[in-house]
Amino acid sequence: MTSQPSSQPLTASHPSQHQHHPDLATNVKRLVIMGGNEAYNDWTSTGAEFNFYCDPDAAEEVIRKFAGKTTLLTWECMQRNPLPQSLARALAQKDSNRARFVSAVCDLESVGSKQEGWVPCDPLAVAAALDSSVITNATDVLCKVETKDTDKRGQTYFHKLGGELKTSELCGYMVSRVTQLDADVFSAMMKASMGD
Repeated sequence: MTSQPSSQPLTASHPSQHQHHPDLATNVKRLVIMGGNEAYNDWTSTGAEFNFYCDPDAAEEVIRKFAGKTTLLTWECMQRNPLPQSLARALAQKDSNRARFVSAVCDLESVGSKQEGWVPCDPLAVAAALDSSVITNATDVLCKVETKDTDKRGQTYFHKLGGELKTSELCGYMVSRVTQLDADVFSAMMKASMGD
């Protein structure tokens, strides 16, 4: 298995769910996750991003098991990389089964009324898993998901590599945190996928 995208709470990806596949972490070359946050947000009572908030224990365990193989697209990364509303409108107007499916899943009809652009989190994570050229900038960092403090459960903490910091339960585990995406590559992928 080359790349595995995950754009939901990581309960289903948790290594304990793969009792019949104990070598899963060694067989996956790259895991792409849409989840985690770089700063406090007000979606949840703890300030955590929704996917990691739902099951922070699974998120932490998956990051640990896939240390060095995980590409993480945080909520803030998605917000920094909105796509043009014109792309969402063009996709919503296509008349094909695939276009209708994507339009329903991504709620493309409501995008036209938003001022800030289109932020298709899950499709971007899948695109990054399928074609790494969607990612134009990423940094290797240590990532820790809060699992013990009930007031901060699910929050994600990042530490720059180097110096005294080493991968550990205390400091976190290495991930590639994406900071910039290529909207043109993603747009071309979406347009190409819409034909019947």
